[in-house]
Amino acid sequence: MVSNLNLSLYSGSPPQNSDGNLKISNGPLYSKESVMKILTELGADSINVVTRKASRHIQKYDLDIDDGVLKLLKMALNSGKYLNSQWCEHGKGSTWSACDAYSVIENKWYETMHDYLETKWYIKFAIGKTGKLILIVSCHTSDEQE
Repeated sequence: MVSNLNLSLYSGSPPQNSDGNLKISNGPLYSKESVMKILTELGADSINVVTRKASRHIQKYDLDIDDGVLKLLKMALNSGKYLNSQWCEHGKGSTWSACDAYSVIENKWYETMHDYLETKWYIKFAIGKTGKLILIVSCHTSDEQE
């Protein structure tokens, strides 16, 4: 039997499959201060997008890591709402991360409309086992199905 690998700093054991309850109680798993410290020290170099779905969403919304994902993650930590913690599988395989999920509202000025547009984002992440990387598992707007 293949044992599942936990790539996150969280010390729990990942589930054997994604069929059961993936929620982790007593979250958030990572303090805002520890995540912000990594982001401040290493900036965009600390961010690693680890799922195909997150990569597709980031590309779809034309986000770059520096100005897009990094900014959204900081916004989520500073003014967003913690939703839950859960085990997240990195595709189909035996690699998992224990993640915190947040939602955040972004108000962005669009010159062509001469108005602000409000977008609700969901971002799910973990601190990597080394404590130096932020693993992005999900980053999408509220119109996307998870």
